[in-house]
Amino acid sequence: MVDGAKRYDLDDAYEDVVGAFVPVNKDDDDDDGKADKDQSGASPRMPGGHWNNGEWQGSNWGDNATDTDLLPILTRGGSILGGSGVKYHLDIPSQLRVWRNPDRSDEVTAASPDIDADKNVPLFVEGVTAGTCVLKMSVYNGNTLVDAEVDSVKVTVFDWNGPCNVPGYSIHKYTATGAPATAKWLGADSGTVVSRWRSTDVQIRWQPGPAVGLPHFYVNPEYTWPLEVNVVEVNLDLSSNNLITLHRKNGPKQSPPPDGDVIVSADPNPAMEGNITVQSVKGPTVGGASRGEDHIRIGFMQTARATQINGQYDAAPNTAPEKLTSDLQD
Repeated sequence: MVDGAKRYDLDDAYEDVVGAFVPVNKDDDDDDGKADKDQSGASPRMPGGHWNNGEWQGSNWGDNATDTDLLPILTRGGSILGGSGVKYHLDIPSQLRVWRNPDRSDEVTAASPDIDADKNVPLFVEGVTAGTCVLKMSVYNGNTLVDAEVDSVKVTVFDWNGPCNVPGYSIHKYTATGAPATAKWLGADSGTVVSRWRSTDVQIRWQPGPAVGLPHFYVNPEYTWPLEVNVVEVNLDLSSNNLITLHRKNGPKQSPPPDGDVIVSADPNPAMEGNITVQSVKGPTVGGASRGEDHIRIGFMQTARATQINGQYDAAPNTAPEKLTSDLQD
């Protein structure tokens, strides 16, 4: 088997010891609100890579739609027996699914017709659940087993998490588990890493959008996977008629900050008022269609947490202020 991401025949030692790496396919390339791995069959996908003379050419936004989280492999023609009657058969572990087409159509299963061994056949491996497994290939001549394991490759499926539909300017956390200790998040297209807890946990501040954001997860020199994130532009009317107003208590503060630097209701007004109009919500355009807009919710805050419930007053001239504390404090 050939790992298309590497674009050359895998060395046997590399296949068996290091192997290939693929993420759990949990983003939403067809923009229907469900993780790709939880769906079956073809559907509109993100534009991705393509095969050219037996090699996977990588991602290109102008290509036909594919699922960009599939690992392309190639079963080489020219069996040890040759002839059109010789077939390859894949033993597919539960952590993986295998497809004949990059849009996740025509799944290869134990019940599906076997793979012709007299020609190069491209296949696409999908990570379904995290874990390490072995994808094995046997050879049949008709119904006769010729070789129970003519080839095999170790596959590690790692997991990654983080929102894939975000408003511009927002900051979100992205994590990864199950990858080698050397794995790490790199930079992000249309975003900036603003903090790290460790190499596999980062916060990314997204640009205004609309854009397809791509945080890149580096596994090793052979594998770097991008997670597709729809960065949605939310335009607000921030004119003089649309603003946030704080209503503070009239008169001087009774104590210096931090105790006195609080938002206090000036009856009959609330402590804070907001009047903002959303002018437009626009997601990135991929394949002629706008993405991510339906997953952005526009609303308002109506829950607050009191951090201090007490009052201060001057007990007498030239004395320290007294404080009365509510039984709701803390």
